[in-house]
Amino acid sequence: TDDELSRTDCFHTDVILIFIMYSMICFSIVIVFLAVLASHIFYLLKIADKSMSEKTRRFHHIMTKSIATQNSYPSNYLVLYPLSVTSMHSFVNSMVVLSTTPLFRRALRDL
Repeated sequence: TDDELSRTDCFHTDVILIFIMYSMICFSIVIVFLAVLASHIFYLLKIADKSMSEKTRRFHHIMTKSIATQNSYPSNYLVLYPLSVTSMHSFVNSMVVLSTTPLFRRALRDL
């Protein structure tokens, strides 16, 4: 039984590493884009400083920070959601394999 269990290794880390690298690259692109966008908006607000009252300028700064924060949540969700789906799929797949394969059921029962 131990020899059979040692031959059942089917975990391919290269595919997972490629997926994680792809996710991190996409996340980095989104972060850079949002940083450039926020700095450009703050630059435009600084230029328009002469034509705005202090209260309006402060309001625009607060709203810009709020929009930047709100935009960070979907990017986090887009990166973390596929990882959570992949994790859940792996968990469910493991449970199905463990519960339907007689060899694994015997090994679990013997634990």
